[in-house]
Amino acid sequence: MLIYFKGIIIKFLMILYNFLNILLIKIIKFKMENNNVYNLINQMTQESKSLWRIKKSYIKEAKTKAMKDFWTKLAKDKEIHLKEIKNIIKTELK
Repeated sequence: MLIYFKGIIIKFLMILYNFLNILLIKIIKFKMENNNVYNLINQMTQESKSLWRIKKSYIKEAKTKAMKDFWTKLAKDKEIHLKEIKNIIKTELK
């Protein structure tokens, strides 16, 4: 009788082990796939902060027209990048 229960316990533990391995693989794969989204969101945050500084400070502090033009162009580029990143994130989350 004891040998019978040992056999059942061993089979149960093997099934549980296989289940946990499959679950772990799925969790790792999920994290790897979503790390890309995390990176995109992080980059979007950095671009937003940079754009805010350019608009609130750098353009106003620029002393020459050339510098104001540079910061204005850079701000427009950042806005384009932010739109691109936002669209990529939406696509990745579908």
